[in-house]
Amino acid sequence: MELAEIREEIDRIDPELLKLFLKRLDCSSEVAHTKKESGAPVINALREEEIIRAVREESAGQEYYAEKLFRVLLEISRERQNELIDGDFRDSESWKAVSETRKSSLNIILIGMPGSGKTTVSGILGNMTGRPVIETDDLAAETAGRSVPEIIESDGEDAFRRIESEAVRKAALSSGVIIATGGGTVTRSENYLPLHRSGIIYHLERDTKLLPTDGRPLSSGTDMMEMYRRRRHMYLSFRDRTADNNGTAENCAAQIWEDFLETAEKRRF
Repeated sequence: MELAEIREEIDRIDPELLKLFLKRLDCSSEVAHTKKESGAPVINALREEEIIRAVREESAGQEYYAEKLFRVLLEISRERQNELIDGDFRDSESWKAVSETRKSSLNIILIGMPGSGKTTVSGILGNMTGRPVIETDDLAAETAGRSVPEIIESDGEDAFRRIESEAVRKAALSSGVIIATGGGTVTRSENYLPLHRSGIIYHLERDTKLLPTDGRPLSSGTDMMEMYRRRRHMYLSFRDRTADNNGTAENCAAQIWEDFLETAEKRRF
């Protein structure tokens, strides 16, 4: 099928999905009324696991995405039932206080290819929000007493990655900051948990043709498209959200900040 035909098919599917979702939400509302009358708890773990098990069996080859979708649906159903039984918790003073604390303490973390604009965007975000900016490359250089190119040239990339991981852990101990990581931070899985636990991870996406390589020891003379192919699944694994940096860095920063305020309020721990 041509791209235009595929998009037309998607445009036909999406309204049907929305209708089914709203119908499912109506069913959840009916369940809530029944549970309110009987005093039954909202959460039914056995029922939810039965649903997830059936989803896995019916989606051979795409279990990951199917399960992810249905877990979100189940969370929405629980939230809707709680709202109908106990009222909208987001109107409570305790929720508002917790929400503000969460937003002020969570970090904004940028990952992406070398040259994708992490330093520039983090600087703009810092000026925009008043939050301190931490660059893990700077922390690594401070720890080693040498610049990143000097570390790599004298000790090799593996040695730099070990120092970088320590810098990531140190940065993640901060709260309410913006953390700009190095382009290869995602190549070590141990860097994920410290970052994930401390904030929301934004993947800056930029056309590989626009990625500069000058002054970058691990990018100079490298086929950036090939590097992206190797690392793409790593960025996908690390990221919580994406940010388009093919336009201006100012627009990218504004997009991240707007999304962060909304996402931080909804995030579950």
